[in-house]
Amino acid sequence: MGAMPGDVLFFHYSGHGAQQEDPTYAEEDGYDETICPVDFNSAGMVVDDEIFDAIVGPLQPGVKLTAVMDCCHSGTGLDLPFALEYGRWRQEDNPCHSAGDVILLSGCQDDQTASDGGGGYGRPMGAMTTALCNSLERSQFPLTIAQLEQELAGELARGGFEQIPNITSSQAFDPNRIFSPADGIIGNTNPQIGRQFRKQKHAKRKNLMGGGLGTMLAAGAAGFVLGAGAMAMMDGGIADGLMMGGADMAMGGVGMMGDVADAGMVGMFDGDGGDGGFFGGDGDD
Repeated sequence: MGAMPGDVLFFHYSGHGAQQEDPTYAEEDGYDETICPVDFNSAGMVVDDEIFDAIVGPLQPGVKLTAVMDCCHSGTGLDLPFALEYGRWRQEDNPCHSAGDVILLSGCQDDQTASDGGGGYGRPMGAMTTALCNSLERSQFPLTIAQLEQELAGELARGGFEQIPNITSSQAFDPNRIFSPADGIIGNTNPQIGRQFRKQKHAKRKNLMGGGLGTMLAAGAAGFVLGAGAMAMMDGGIADGLMMGGADMAMGGVGMMGDVADAGMVGMFDGDGGDGGFFGGDGDD
């Protein structure tokens, strides 16, 4: 990567997120988290293991990376080993350690979907990205990591969103550390670097019907209408986060009708979109 001690980096992804079964049996829930570039239908999704290996694993001690992932199933989207829970760090059973100072702010938990439907904000946008900006802009004092977690959860709840943000880290530092993308770099405290396999994990969901696909089919059952030579879905709501991902299917007029049907199993259409993704694409989730 070329980053040197003292360098600070920032990574932001707002787009489609999904999951696929983990063949290594290392993930806590049995699934790898993924992001969906514009060519994912032909080239495949980008798995969290690959993202870690590309932008986290190579970091030297003294390099700081702050990441924001505003997409479905993004809770552990960088495969970082420590998750903040009730003001304390919980280490994964199969941790993936690195030497850099990395923190990830995720829009939801691994088993949740993330909204770009507007909610209480009144217009389509990435809910997590907006909540983060609002939390930082409204605070009169610098926020600690623990305080930021609470602020983000409160901001999303006030906006009418059910998703719960997640914070993960490469280092088990004091959660009362001030949040700053640029200052306060900490050195490596991990005695071992790399992937450590301690316990075999299995998928908690037996099939796709237990996840986003069941939500999609239930919402889509409101009726199908043929129009303008294409099938139009009129669900009047939001069907979020299908396992295999896809682009927003809100086409308006000639295609999919209703609000937003996100990450469709068979719908590979670009829709009204959200914030746009780091890898391209114009839909959130």
